[in-house]
Amino acid sequence: MNAKTLIFMAGGTALLGGAALLMDSSRGGGPATTDAASSLVPDLAQRADDVNRIELVSGSGTLTLGRTESGWGLAARGGYPVEADKVRTLLAAYARAERLEPKTKNPDRYPDLGLADVDAEGSNSSRIRLLAGEDELLGDVIVGKRRPTGATAYYARIPGEVQTWLASGELRLATTRREWIDTNVAKIERKRVVGVEVTHPDGEVVTLERLEEADDNLSLVNMPDGMIPSSEWITSRFGTALEFLTLEDIEPRAKRVGERTRSVFRTRDGLVLEFRTQLRPAEDGGTEQLLVDLTASYDENPPLPWAGPLAPGVEPVADLTAEEDAPEEGARSPEEVLAEVEDLNARFQEWTLVLAGYRKNVFQVRMAELVKVESAEEPAIPMDALPARSEEHTSELQSRQYLVCRL
Repeated sequence: MNAKTLIFMAGGTALLGGAALLMDSSRGGGPATTDAASSLVPDLAQRADDVNRIELVSGSGTLTLGRTESGWGLAARGGYPVEADKVRTLLAAYARAERLEPKTKNPDRYPDLGLADVDAEGSNSSRIRLLAGEDELLGDVIVGKRRPTGATAYYARIPGEVQTWLASGELRLATTRREWIDTNVAKIERKRVVGVEVTHPDGEVVTLERLEEADDNLSLVNMPDGMIPSSEWITSRFGTALEFLTLEDIEPRAKRVGERTRSVFRTRDGLVLEFRTQLRPAEDGGTEQLLVDLTASYDENPPLPWAGPLAPGVEPVADLTAEEDAPEEGARSPEEVLAEVEDLNARFQEWTLVLAGYRKNVFQVRMAELVKVESAEEPAIPMDALPARSEEHTSELQSRQYLVCRL
């Protein structure tokens, strides 16, 4: 069975570490008092490990987390893994939650506590449904506002009941996909990156290389004749592009219709990252997004800094085969880079990354965005080459300046 296939079945791997679920550190580590009369979700403390589906409902829709063979995943995203610690924390909070005191029974007051039905106009409430087996409902709670003072507590209501409650614990619900997944794609330090090549479907290529070991930024090495970089820092974005590369969303990888741009990043230690990108236009008032298929590989002969023609005044890099020019301390070994490649491919080979649209300024950059026409500067005219002023001309200038001051 595919590891990403959701399994909605009773039982499953113990998620909460047994009795550890009921340990409440705020009470000195002793067992929580969770008798059925006071528990917000009466059966959850005993049956938390039976939960195999969690539905999180808000005004923007329903987000479903399902148990998979390897943990927990997003049901609407083919079982893409969610952070297991967040699921444990959520279930533990609701298993320990107690009804501290009753609040209003007046439905007209529900909005004041954030407890109107989720689908009611203007509602800002959220709802959690905890299910086991096929469709056995273990818990169903509408969650409202947090109590403004005192220990952490939230207003809550059981759907179909008129009584509202103040309930203990951190009961806030994360109802967006980004809040559940690890959004970090890669953290590649800019000093590792020694080359970037962007190839467009129409054949245009943008190539950047690190000219010297000590250079902070990459340099364009295939600029058209008569062009210069449009600014001193125009290429800085390429070195830092992978330092904090984060997801907006994730989708199962599928064969894409239409042409894609290919961007390849190479590091000094042999890591090669290939990004196949396609821009998704904005729809329904949203923003455009960049769809990315990522593949990692290892180059056994990683490139040294650029060995081609150098810019005027740039000294060539020393031969790294000499003992005194050995790789800097802390450099990644081939084994470490191969492990990095394996991890990246394991995480993303079945998925399409959805990035913010502005990332196209790196992964789909055009040469025209980076260069400008080189303009000939007017030569400065030496002072002694200027024509001498006659006494009459000087007197006339002084008179005009006097009139201007009077005005």
